[in-house]
Amino acid sequence: MIEPPQGKGDWELFNLKKDPGETTDLAKKEPEKLQELKDAWDRYVADTGVVWADPVNTGEVVDGDETGDPKAWMKAGKRGYL
Repeated sequence: MIEPPQGKGDWELFNLKKDPGETTDLAKKEPEKLQELKDAWDRYVADTGVVWADPVNTGEVVDGDETGDPKAWMKAGKRGYL
């Protein structure tokens, strides 16, 4: 999901095999598949400790992590999580 103004602000779903250019959003047509993938994303975030950055890629951490370290994502890469 990409927040406005860069994106729609909602999750999108594409069949990359049939639509590699991501021209047809299937989110409303296939809500069960979208929910399955969103649930998988939530599990991934919980398991790996994803740290959200701001949407304009300035490197500023939006929510931070439990340690309060804004550079925690860099350490995750060194540990092989990224």
